Amino acid sequence: PTPINGDAAAAATAETAKPTAGSAWNAAGTWEEKDVTAFAQQGLKAKLVGFQSVDVAGGALSADDVEAVDGDASKPVIRGKLRHMFDLSFKVKLTFKWMDSSGQRQAQGTVEVHDFTNDVFAEGALTPPEVRLSFGDARLLDAGRKQAVEQAIGVASWPPQPGSLMAQVADKMKAWAEEYQTAS
Repeated sequence: PTPINGDAAAAATAETAKPTAGSAWNAAGTWEEKDVTAFAQQGLKAKLVGFQSVDVAGGALSADDVEAVDGDASKPVIRGKLRHMFDLSFKVKLTFKWMDSSGQRQAQGTVEVHDFTNDVFAEGALTPPEVRLSFGDARLLDAGRKQAVEQAIGVASWPPQPGSLMAQVADKMKAWAEEYQTAS
């Protein structure tokens, strides 16, 4: 071991006490927040595109690209540590098309995702978003077909069942959340 004099010990302590993130003016590393809402909304909207159709109940279930994302996002520095916080919501428009004796039919609906936060995919802290399905044209579907379509949408559980439309949405949400964590 090498003895350390008082000046070297003080310098080493001061160096380790500096916050690892934040602005120079915030040397104490208390609280500093950067609003990145527009960046987050645009990024998530750009990620929520290109959903594959799901074959179900003799028809095809498809989803449109997300038109808008609402909510807030920030990157605060708290006690010297950069955090990545967001609380976002969006709607996915659905269309189920099938053939019957009347010809081609279609029913439209919407899945609303609320409370998509930084904790949704956090390891050990699974906090599911609120996911609601509304099918305005559900009366066009017989009971068995309606049940099959709802299962193929995948809003009954979180994380959604593999192969469901919401599993595709969840994969894109997770990919965006990982990108958000690394973007400065």
